[in-house]
Amino acid sequence: MNADIAKRIIAIRKSKRMTQTQFAERLNTTRPKIAAYELNKVNFDYAFLDYICKIFDISYEWLMTGAGEMLSKTKQSFVERFSAEVGLSGYAKKILECYLGLDENQRAVMDVFFKSIGDALSTGQSSEGIDVDTAIETASDRRHFMAAKNSTNPKAPQLIDRPPEFMGRVEKAPDVNDTGDI
Repeated sequence: MNADIAKRIIAIRKSKRMTQTQFAERLNTTRPKIAAYELNKVNFDYAFLDYICKIFDISYEWLMTGAGEMLSKTKQSFVERFSAEVGLSGYAKKILECYLGLDENQRAVMDVFFKSIGDALSTGQSSEGIDVDTAIETASDRRHFMAAKNSTNPKAPQLIDRPPEFMGRVEKAPDVNDTGDI
């Protein structure tokens, strides 16, 4: 049974596209502990398994038995209901799911970024005129503030300064079909 739980822990980590180190940091533990769990080398701490479920919105029943869906019903049903109610495309739904999976500091950064885009659009500026560099700088300043505010946690994840894929100006939004594919 523990080997199956170990496989499901690996599945959770991979579904979040995290390395063992990133996964461990998010759980405020060490990479060797995560490796030991994934290799089924230790007796499972069921409180820690419950913590994994809470942090990543995973169904405890699924983690323990493999029955049902990986994602907790609460998060899954909320995203499904909300998406249907407002008519979100597949891609927008994926963005919402990702946003809900962020921690408090990561959400604060994204909130500042989204606000700068919203401010630009509300002033009648076209999406071609949005200065992504400025939005990233503002979000980066906020992230550093939040990191300093929460610096009492020595295991808090360290974020990179700037994601290079967001440098420059937004030229044109990609075409997205209903399934969320670009």
